[in-house]
Amino acid sequence: MEVKTSDEDSKYGIQNFEELLKLTEHCQTLSNIKLLGLMTMAPYTDDESVIRKSFKKLAKVLK
Repeated sequence: MEVKTSDEDSKYGIQNFEELLKLTEHCQTLSNIKLLGLMTMAPYTDDESVIRKSFKKLAKVLK
């Protein structure tokens, strides 16, 4: 499942914890869907601090 961790218009995904929780719970009721994990797409930049920030934001969702 994709989590949106940047403000770029070209990026998509779940944007808040409540949405993520609802969708995760819904996936558990579906026999043909098996949620295996979360992902994100970092902003398109060479700035490693900006890229790391996106992945840190995703990690915070899991805590």
